[in-house]
Amino acid sequence: MLRFLALLLLPLWAQAQPPVVPEPLQGWQEWVLRDLPVHRCPLLYSDRAPQPEAWACAWPGRLDLTVDRSGASFRSSVRLYAEDWLPLPGNGAQWPQGVLVDGQPWPVVQRADLPALRLPRGTYRIEGRLDWPERPNYLLLPDLYGWVALTVDGETRIAPERGKQGLWLGVPRASAVSTVAADALDIEVYRRVTDGVPVLLETQLRLTVSGALRELALGPVLPPDFAVMHMSSTLEAGFHPEQGLLLLLRPGEHTVTLLGRARSPLPSLSALAEAPHWPGSELWSFAADPALRTLEVSGARPVDPVQENIPQPWQQLPAWRLNAGETLTTELRSRGLGDASRPHLMLQRQAWLDFHQPVLHVTDHISGTTGGLQRLQQMAPWNLLRAALDGMPQPLTAGADSGS
Repeated sequence: MLRFLALLLLPLWAQAQPPVVPEPLQGWQEWVLRDLPVHRCPLLYSDRAPQPEAWACAWPGRLDLTVDRSGASFRSSVRLYAEDWLPLPGNGAQWPQGVLVDGQPWPVVQRADLPALRLPRGTYRIEGRLDWPERPNYLLLPDLYGWVALTVDGETRIAPERGKQGLWLGVPRASAVSTVAADALDIEVYRRVTDGVPVLLETQLRLTVSGALRELALGPVLPPDFAVMHMSSTLEAGFHPEQGLLLLLRPGEHTVTLLGRARSPLPSLSALAEAPHWPGSELWSFAADPALRTLEVSGARPVDPVQENIPQPWQQLPAWRLNAGETLTTELRSRGLGDASRPHLMLQRQAWLDFHQPVLHVTDHISGTTGGLQRLQQMAPWNLLRAALDGMPQPLTAGADSGS
């Protein structure tokens, strides 16, 4: 049920940014996307190759649901990045009535045994009502609606209860009432630095939340020398240019993981300064790369990774506790030579001619073992445009030889 909840509220704070299209290709966008409209939609991150369900074209905002003895009224806003189906609350026994799209009547059809609307690309305001002779205990609600504002008989439900059967409409249970007694938030920060090109910083935030459903602007969560590359979260989350990490908090224990890359070859490794909701110290681990260089790390109090409950995959690494604003000092001792064994590489090459100019385009796929090899050079007259190592884009630098 929680499949989409981690990302579907992202448009509340940040709109999906379209890719930058080179000017000569901009006139071809409509033609390319004509048979693939789904590619206009935000792509949900997955470790597997993107499947059709990985694109989320319908992004609803908050669902306002007002329930009484005779029925329920609902209201929400939704943005569709491509023509798509929008499921509605209810089912065959509780069918939406009088559904309006931007104030205009709209047909509701049955799709996969559920009521749904077919809407073109755009932003809409959806309204409707469900009627029943006797109020049910549960209302079937699609997982797409992650943020629900529920009012039952004039009483606002601060923490609506959802389960496999749907949204609970009956008398609030004692367990639900107790979870909203007070708003509280505790955050633990764990960071792992992985030396390399570039230097990577993985940050794991463990949050313990109690109280009401609420929004929180946590601010910047990475040091200034790092830029965010990827985020995964068990909470609805997004980024704002000025407010930093934005979270929709709900009671429970949650984890937010961010991967960042360094903006410089040897970045500053500093804990964030004191701020509201941010803890007074952070736990840092360091994964060295002897094949690249040897660094001496100091400047903070070392700790036992096991006793500090550092993530299990990091517990073999040295760790330090950094107080707010404290910095780890890195001193370069030597440059590593790596494995001195002979490289064994295989090259597969695809080449094709440009129809409009005397240019040969080439894609090389190199596999094997590098041994002590630290650099691959592309010599003139070839012009290297892009390189990736195991799917990770790599920096391109000029060689000592002219044109390499």
